[in-house]
Amino acid sequence: MLVLNIDSNKNILFVNFLGTVSEKDIVDGISKAGILLKELKDNFILIMNLTEFIPSSAEQCAIFNKIIKSINDKIKINLNIRIVGESKSLIQNLCKMDKLFNFNNVKYVPTLEDAERLIDTQQ
Repeated sequence: MLVLNIDSNKNILFVNFLGTVSEKDIVDGISKAGILLKELKDNFILIMNLTEFIPSSAEQCAIFNKIIKSINDKIKINLNIRIVGESKSLIQNLCKMDKLFNFNNVKYVPTLEDAERLIDTQQ
């Protein structure tokens, strides 16, 4: 399941991945993101909470990165923060995918609090 929210004052899109994510979840998420992105400005911050994510296939990370790339082509993402908990294997897999897609603005943090501190240091 995907849960999307925004903080338009801080120009942040939050995406929470809960459990497994089906193709329907992805389609619904893209549709909702399209609506929410209209409320954000260029150079927004994307926070992806992956601490409760259960990948159902190796291709899912590639699909998510394709979605992020298409969003970035429409409205510039200034910072892409991924909350990954303590999972070293998840970080390694995401790093490989991020390099493949030439994402240079990705930061990995263990908790939402760390993400908030990172944002505070960027502003």
